[in-house]
Amino acid sequence: MMFELTPSFLSWIAVLAILFTFIFSAIYNLKFHPLAHIPGPKLAAATQWYEFYFDILKWPGGQYMFEIDRMHGIYGPIVRVSPHEVHIKDPEWFETLFCTASGGARDKWPPAAKLVGTPLGIFGTIEHNVHRIRRAAVSNFFSKKSIVEIEPFIQKEANKLCDLMQRQFDRDGVAELRTDYFAYAADVISGHAFDEQMHLLDDEDVARQWRKTIGALAFLTPLVKQLPWLIPFAMRLPVAFWNVMTPSLARIVAFHREMRRQANATLCQATDHSFLDSLENTGESESIPKFKVDTVRTFTKRPTVFQTVLLSNLPPEEKSRERLTQEGFVFMAAGGETVGRTLMAATYHIIANKDKVLPRLKQELAGAMPDSAQPIDVRTLETLPWLSAIIRESLRVSALFTARLPLVAPSQTLTYGNYTLPAGVPVSMNLPDILLDSKIFPEPHEFRPERWLSTNPDREFINRFYVPFSKGTRACIGMGLAYTELYIALATVFRRFDLELSEVDYERDVKTCRDCFVAETRLDSKGVHVKPVALAN
Repeated sequence: MMFELTPSFLSWIAVLAILFTFIFSAIYNLKFHPLAHIPGPKLAAATQWYEFYFDILKWPGGQYMFEIDRMHGIYGPIVRVSPHEVHIKDPEWFETLFCTASGGARDKWPPAAKLVGTPLGIFGTIEHNVHRIRRAAVSNFFSKKSIVEIEPFIQKEANKLCDLMQRQFDRDGVAELRTDYFAYAADVISGHAFDEQMHLLDDEDVARQWRKTIGALAFLTPLVKQLPWLIPFAMRLPVAFWNVMTPSLARIVAFHREMRRQANATLCQATDHSFLDSLENTGESESIPKFKVDTVRTFTKRPTVFQTVLLSNLPPEEKSRERLTQEGFVFMAAGGETVGRTLMAATYHIIANKDKVLPRLKQELAGAMPDSAQPIDVRTLETLPWLSAIIRESLRVSALFTARLPLVAPSQTLTYGNYTLPAGVPVSMNLPDILLDSKIFPEPHEFRPERWLSTNPDREFINRFYVPFSKGTRACIGMGLAYTELYIALATVFRRFDLELSEVDYERDVKTCRDCFVAETRLDSKGVHVKPVALAN
């Protein structure tokens, strides 16, 4: 019997092949996979499409974190959330996964590492040992000494933030905090890390556009989790193409190009022939400008983050233009949005608790800063118990980093209870599961700064589970800078202004409704607006 190879027949063969592959893969995942013994929904164990549905198709997107929480309610603290990944909800086990170097190597799971398309940056580095040397190369840049040196600069930016808010009060009667605080944080990180400060506090329109750019990166995160090739592919195409197809991606591509331009400029200023020669064998030399200005050792001012990498002991292949670009991309994306969002959450909760939290803060600041126009150093601010408690509680209750954080123990078998997790298996945990655990923090969604005062007999216990910046070798490298920005901004704003909320709805404008790597509100959110008390009514 002869079969004619018509296009229709070949199409059916292709469909059947795909169907067979899907069925075979599902059977293997359910019955023979090394994680087949882990409890959880069969669909989640069989196929990645289960996660795809909750993160992409179920309105408004980014809903898998809530589905995982539901799974834990049914199956217990350990759940198989995808064919290849196990999720654990147990604060006591956090330090086993997010351990220090003495606890064993922890690689980042490749799909998670590719989330923002920066495999050469610290955030996207997969291998434990490579991550260690990359992080060490810039650790001094975020050291306490380095941050103290730029404190006057941060104080100046906080005053500019207040000037911007005052202009908005005079013009519109209200200030929109998400953009304003983002502009402050972005100006600080760009002024500290790069040659060219963004000056967003001087241009509201540009600030709004940049915040949309960073917001686009967060908005696309659920999609990029499912399609990790998307951002690298997008970088290969012109910005004009993406402007037509999807402006969100266009902004991200343009942002990446700007970082590449600054990285290229740094290499132009810093490289000499010996540096270029050292790159000949890496294949990077063609991308680096071939003209000599100064050697790497003759920067005349405080080095930028790019220059810090070039001055480090990293091998030549770690000093390529593309690696500098990706490092800068992550520092800017993370440094502006996360600090800005935390400041917004803190301001909301302070004002929303105007009877208990706000008066005590105003009194404490007035005592420490009799002259509101005179800056006060962070070392003094850190001694203020109520301000410090507010900052800690703001970081806890906002639980900003919502993404699962899958890590791999490459050569170590992990155990959870009676369950064995073979080496190489990605295991994830969520920071909100710890920061909002009612067994550790009673009434976890209530803003209660008094938790962190010395009068709380449980303070030592809850401190063990205070992990807003994660822990271990993969903890946020910029947490020291973030704390300094938070202290200075909150002290400056609340010493200068008496504020109240303006048409803010907690469910719409503050509450976490989507996981976009960071916590996001409803799509119809109008943002958090404030106005001077004098303008009330």
